Amino acid sequence: MHAETAYLFRHALLRDAAYQMQMPGDRAKLHELAFYLIEEAFGGRPPEPPPLDAVESPKFEPHSTDGVAAELAEHARLALADSVVFKGIADIVQVPGDAQASKTSVGDAFPVGLLRLYLRRAAEHAEQTFQEDSAASMWASLAKLVTGASRGRALQRVANSLRLLGKSQVAESVLKEGLSVLRETGNRHLEGRSLGTLASIYQSSGRVDLAEEMYRHVLDIAHELSDRDLEQRTQRHLAILNNQRGRYSQAEKILENLLAVSRESNTLREEAMTLGSLANVYIVTGRIALAEQVYERALAMHRTVGNLPFEAIELGNLGNLYADTGRVEEAKQAYAQAIQIARKIGHRHFEAHTLSSLATLFHDTHQFDQALSILEEALQLIREIQETRAEGVTLGYIANVLSDLGNIVLADQHYQLALEITREVDNRRFLGVQQCDFAIHHLRSGRVDLAGPMWIEGVVILRDLNDAAAMKSKIATMRDACAKAGIQPFDMPEEEATNESK
Repeated sequence: MHAETAYLFRHALLRDAAYQMQMPGDRAKLHELAFYLIEEAFGGRPPEPPPLDAVESPKFEPHSTDGVAAELAEHARLALADSVVFKGIADIVQVPGDAQASKTSVGDAFPVGLLRLYLRRAAEHAEQTFQEDSAASMWASLAKLVTGASRGRALQRVANSLRLLGKSQVAESVLKEGLSVLRETGNRHLEGRSLGTLASIYQSSGRVDLAEEMYRHVLDIAHELSDRDLEQRTQRHLAILNNQRGRYSQAEKILENLLAVSRESNTLREEAMTLGSLANVYIVTGRIALAEQVYERALAMHRTVGNLPFEAIELGNLGNLYADTGRVEEAKQAYAQAIQIARKIGHRHFEAHTLSSLATLFHDTHQFDQALSILEEALQLIREIQETRAEGVTLGYIANVLSDLGNIVLADQHYQLALEITREVDNRRFLGVQQCDFAIHHLRSGRVDLAGPMWIEGVVILRDLNDAAAMKSKIATMRDACAKAGIQPFDMPEEEATNESK
């Protein structure tokens, strides 16, 4: 074949024209033939999976066809869509069960069960390889081909992938549709799991009261069904929420109980996640050395079980700890590894959080322009994924950098926006931190009359939370600012803090 002829044959427009010249029924047969040839070439058909509406999804077992599962699903779809038997998706849905799944000869009505089989395998394979866009698409296609609790479960998997992609608003809508289906079928186990996912969306979007109410409702369902897995998972999320709301002793007690349970049942993955959450409590209560040890143990466990998302989280947490203890180069390395993993697996929310942490490191080392640039990138990403709580935190970080750059007006605006959001989402720790930061900004700007009351409000919150690390940092910064302004420090005696908090 001459080069020019070969080029014409390979040209997409020419190939599409040749494809469209085929009669629909002939195209369907060609896709069916391609399906069976590819399936055979890649080791044959995988076994039938457990029911989609099973309470617990069993561990995904790899198969030689996984790499081409999406391609097989597309050939199956086109074999059905163009065949004389099926005229479109509405007809496909009408086929009951997988009764024809054993038919393999070209010319028979193509079994719709094979489309369902490979859509599911493609979706699960995409999840395993952190291709959440593809996973969401495959689960959504499968949801159109199943009914009852299986449809509700498929929609929940769509929502989970969308949530991990940072598309929380769409995920919430899909999840509520799936919940409606599950309630109609009376499947309380799957309803509880979907409600837990919905609570996590409420939590990340700043609707913390609603999130807490939802988590407690899920716990009621777990107790009603004696579903220990659902109970433990929900307790851990509730502990994280308690930690975020400044209820450190409650969070620690829950996590210690969960740690004992996970060790008793020898579930390394759950133990690692619980350890990471427990280390977060140690950080905010000033037990830094203990936190570092626990983070390192959690990180090693996540690497052992291959839990990439949580490996990135612990690297980010260690980066924060290194930064807070003056180990700048170690912090940069940990952040870089965490961001690399987050981008690899498409977890945009964690990427944004780690970018904010990296920017804070640049800020602390007086590289203000670089810090501001990274924070603006993080803020754009956070707004795209609609994480209200993180938006408030990041606006506070930006305000700090603008204050150090001497941009008083813009810093004022960012502090006010940050505090508005932080109050709205009841982020007590950062409310205290940001009020202290705003007070120091007032002081630097010559507004001592505003600085004093703002400082007292902020420092009382941090003392009520027993946040030793934040207290130490803010008091040092405040004393430095007071010395430069030529005034006495705003130090507040312990009894005054106690009286103020009553």
